[in-house]
Amino acid sequence: MTSWGKLIKKGMRKLKKRMFKAALCLTLVFALSAAAVARIALSDAYKASAGVYSGYSVAVDRPRGTVFDRNLDPITNREEKYKAVLTATPEVTKELYRCFSAGEAEKIVESLRENKPIALYVPKDFSASGAAVFKIYDKTPAYIPAVQLIGYLDFEELHGKAGLEAIFDSRLICEKESTAAVSANAAGSPLLGVNPEKNDLFEEYEKGIITTLDLRIQQAAEQALSGVKKGAVAVTKTSSGEILALCSTPSFSPKNLSAALDNADSPFLNRGLLSYNLGSIFKICVAAAALENGISPEEKYFCSGSVDCGNVFCCHKEDGHEEIDMSEAFAKSCNTYFINLAEKVGAESIFDFAQKAGLSADVVITEGLTAKSSLGQLSKIKESPAALANFAIGQGDIAVSPLQVSLLVNAVANGGVYFPPFLVSGFKDKDGKTEYQKGTEGRRIMSKETAVTLSNMMTRVFEDGTAAASRPKSGLYGGKTATAETGWKTADGSAGKNAWFAGFYEFGGEKLSVAVLAEGGESGAADAVPVFKSLCDALSDASAD
Repeated sequence: MTSWGKLIKKGMRKLKKRMFKAALCLTLVFALSAAAVARIALSDAYKASAGVYSGYSVAVDRPRGTVFDRNLDPITNREEKYKAVLTATPEVTKELYRCFSAGEAEKIVESLRENKPIALYVPKDFSASGAAVFKIYDKTPAYIPAVQLIGYLDFEELHGKAGLEAIFDSRLICEKESTAAVSANAAGSPLLGVNPEKNDLFEEYEKGIITTLDLRIQQAAEQALSGVKKGAVAVTKTSSGEILALCSTPSFSPKNLSAALDNADSPFLNRGLLSYNLGSIFKICVAAAALENGISPEEKYFCSGSVDCGNVFCCHKEDGHEEIDMSEAFAKSCNTYFINLAEKVGAESIFDFAQKAGLSADVVITEGLTAKSSLGQLSKIKESPAALANFAIGQGDIAVSPLQVSLLVNAVANGGVYFPPFLVSGFKDKDGKTEYQKGTEGRRIMSKETAVTLSNMMTRVFEDGTAAASRPKSGLYGGKTATAETGWKTADGSAGKNAWFAGFYEFGGEKLSVAVLAEGGESGAADAVPVFKSLCDALSDASAD
């Protein structure tokens, strides 16, 4: 064969491959479209047995393990669906016309006349001789709680592509499919009166991973955050660091990933794990360092409304708070008081405490998931009084994730012990046997006395401080508001801000720590505290039911 002949032959092979791939894609698109319109999914997975037409093995569904919450309530595999393998029997025909429109039923019956079994989605109560019904789950539902954390699947192969679904794919994937065996005669036609034999791998759904999330709290947090355009809520268990809820908005639907890709607000981002300018939330660290170094909470300072540290720093109350102590300064978020306090304590002590509280570096919450944080460089903070003043009020290079902020509050609310974050608490095998794992032991970062004093200061924020207008309707609570300068400009040229709230709430005898971020919000009091109140009120109402 000439070289030209070889090239032509090679080119024809490539062309055939391309045509095959194109035809396959068109077939898949058509099949998916038809299923959406007619609620029918026809199986093309017929396999002859032992080289003769003794029967068919019809593929129905590939199970996948479940992601559970702390109470073993499913986060994935929540929406039941039913799929049946059908043969041509009078009973099946009758049931089809009962369950589907006349037009839909006629299409299915016409397919059955080709003397091959078919598989399609059916109502839950579908029952007929000649049918094998399987309970399956929608793997691409319209809604998954904590979706940025849980992730989503590759539709074709059903492998995890993001979040916990990807990280623990090997524990959740099932390589086998549920099938139905259909007996056939020598001509390949299904035997009448012989029901399909089910090989149901439903037990594979026993497999899964157990998270520390609490669905009640997660869904209440998502609802509370729904009025915020971009932001996050993190809720942790005060006594352990377990992540009870982590939500981010805007969110996305696993059923419509293309819409999320086109969204300029980046709904795939988990804002609960991203770092943001912190603002006055950092005053918790300044106050803690001061108390740990023996400075009395009754220490007085006269706030005139501004202070000159090489640069002029203003208090949000332009005419000043006049003479105040640490508790009042904390409640009313007085900048000048805390700048003066930082000068007395020193940058090293404040920086050291923030490090102990987990704010100086990224924190791994489980394999493949990291919360972002940075305090900047201590040497730069010590360069000038202005740099220290900026540090004291949470500005400059300080950037912390909402999750890590909630863990800081944990240490205050539980008497001074810091717990690293904890998300995956156990695993289930296919037989349902559960293996649990423990979180990291806590470490003391402040005295119990300091923690109690700070907790009382945070309670006062709701009494006569910056959060007084948005008190939860019941329970024990406290917190700190913040409005952080970001350094970027909005579309109208004004300074970009982030609104924060960090606090604790006692729910069902258990203290929860909550961090709320409203990205682009005008103030913590106006944009973040109402989210906290809404969450607390929802939990209170649920506990009363």
